[in-house]
Amino acid sequence: MEIKIFGTRCHKCNTLEQFTRAVVGEMGLDASITKVEALLDIINSGVIRTPALMVNGKLLVWGRVPEKDEIRQWISDARE
Repeated sequence: MEIKIFGTRCHKCNTLEQFTRAVVGEMGLDASITKVEALLDIINSGVIRTPALMVNGKLLVWGRVPEKDEIRQWISDARE
């Protein structure tokens, strides 16, 4: 599973990264988690607003920090 978190080093972006890493750890998954901070890479990925979360190439949320339960559900759905 490939997970990308898009954002700079702002509080919301860091929170999304922390939540995502916590959920992956709680689920016991073997996932590659990458934080994308370069503005050009963020734009080229189709992200309009940060923070944003992509799982297996699918952009799931942008412009807000979702709750851990939402992240858990999206990751669970991506595994199916």
